[in-house]
Amino acid sequence: PLGVPREADNETLSRGEVVAIILKGRYANLQSKSCFSDVTVQTKNSAEICKAKELGIITPFRNGSFKPKDKAAFSEALRFFLTDHDKQKKPSARRVGGIAAVRRAKNMKIIPSGVTNTKRPITRGQMAELMAKYADWKNKVSRAPSGGALPAENPAAKKEPAQNASEAVLRVDFSTRYQTMA
Repeated sequence: PLGVPREADNETLSRGEVVAIILKGRYANLQSKSCFSDVTVQTKNSAEICKAKELGIITPFRNGSFKPKDKAAFSEALRFFLTDHDKQKKPSARRVGGIAAVRRAKNMKIIPSGVTNTKRPITRGQMAELMAKYADWKNKVSRAPSGGALPAENPAAKKEPAQNASEAVLRVDFSTRYQTMA
């Protein structure tokens, strides 16, 4: 039934799966390739991973690996997703940093419900919700009368200590959201 999470929605995604989800909708018939020290022709989703590298969406770690089987943190998935968004509009756009990605997603109101720590692995359900919220946001922006820019919002949020900057951004968003719902 609608609204009831399926078990698969709680499965975490690997870095390779996140890249494949982001790119598969736009690129069909990509050929498997080798493009990182740990991404060979036999690696699952190597075609999408190598296309993402070619587009500048992802880069290797210092040792030349990508670690496609490692669980993807929410902030990584968000970084890949927003970098892809930027590069679709302007191929020379720079990669989006982790903290900047979280701030942008907060302002765009595309952070999935239930995400409280951006360093935790992203689940299939959260990735689906992120993409759905992004689609809604993109639709609103395309219909905005000001040439695609929505008015900036300045939520009155109280400052709370956080373990890292990503958590601080999320904490502000969630604290104001729950105050208005109460």
